[in-house]
Amino acid sequence: MLRAAAGGHEKAKRSRLINVPRAPWEDYDHETLGVEWGRRILNEAQGGNRNAQVKLGQMYYLGQGVDVDKARSCYWYMQAAQQGVAEAMYQASGMLINGDGVEKDERYGVRLLLGAAEGGLSCAQYNIAGFYFFGWHGVDVNRVAAMRWFHQAAEQGHVRSAGFLGWHLCLGSVGPANKEQGRRWLEFAASHDDVDAIKSLEILF
Repeated sequence: MLRAAAGGHEKAKRSRLINVPRAPWEDYDHETLGVEWGRRILNEAQGGNRNAQVKLGQMYYLGQGVDVDKARSCYWYMQAAQQGVAEAMYQASGMLINGDGVEKDERYGVRLLLGAAEGGLSCAQYNIAGFYFFGWHGVDVNRVAAMRWFHQAAEQGHVRSAGFLGWHLCLGSVGPANKEQGRRWLEFAASHDDVDAIKSLEILF
């Protein structure tokens, strides 16, 4: 699905199609820090610690030790986003684009998503590529830019990006065809159980 996700870092980790390394804010574990966990994280977030800010955003979104409060979640993600944290930009972008617990603001959400992509986050690269390819959420269609973002995400091991890139390279639907390279990307995606890539290989080869 080529939509900006806003399901929190834990949801991203559980996805087999998104590679998410251990992040520094995971050191703030509400289940192991004891009775002082809430005060510590809040104090550090208020003091400008961007990792604590991301953790608070996650906690309020998922209800980890606190009541779900998406407005507060977005607030803390935005605090970290303003410090250049790509993951925070990504999470806030999904909330703003979809009006998920906050007032919908597609234009600003897309700006944040692009910032996350430029910050190297593969799932953000995948999503912004989809926006460019299909012209979603007010983004002008630019399939050359879309393929560039799919390629960057695929280079980081993003499975769906690899499958999408491989299919279009084989077809030559955006620029010259390159079936050899396209097949390699499809085989990579298929080796990670991407059903669409498996079907594409059967159709094309």
